[in-house]
Amino acid sequence: MSEIKEKIEEEFNEAKELVEKLVRDFYVISNKQIIELLNNEDLAGRVVASLTRRRKMYAVEKSLFVYDKSFLNKKDLLEKHLKALWVYIDFIKNYNANDYIFTEDKYILLTFIADNINYDVIYIPYKDETAFSAMLKAKEKYLTDADFEGTKRIIIIEDESQIEDIDVRNTGLYVICDSDSGDSKYIPAK
Repeated sequence: MSEIKEKIEEEFNEAKELVEKLVRDFYVISNKQIIELLNNEDLAGRVVASLTRRRKMYAVEKSLFVYDKSFLNKKDLLEKHLKALWVYIDFIKNYNANDYIFTEDKYILLTFIADNINYDVIYIPYKDETAFSAMLKAKEKYLTDADFEGTKRIIIIEDESQIEDIDVRNTGLYVICDSDSGDSKYIPAK
């Protein structure tokens, strides 16, 4: 019997560490994301209770949590981070994505490896497509195609109409993602 308890406790601690790392890095996580990630509603509930009780995350609403209360007035930032986290969860579930590197870049949110491909997840706000494309081209001016070998970009957009104004090397997918439900529409780049 104690072997079973130990296994349950180990699973709980691993889940708690994972959720704590995600909310610390992304600044935000939803209850739905936690359930989706852990694939166990009871375990998700216990993790949420533990982390909120220990003040490792704070409830904004019944189903949304932030790492620090100072993020409460940064709705746009939290929304793009929620979307990036949904993309990462999709890739964990469907393509065995590995650990990620979260960046503080204005546009590039995170990088991870899935199926031996390095993915950069980029968020481009509506009406910011041309400025972003120009900025990235200037930043990557001296990089060659060989520098991008094995790398694909996933670009989070608000609307399909943005695609025609985006010019980013090695774009593999565009994604329109609902930050609340996690419903995502992936559009292959041409």
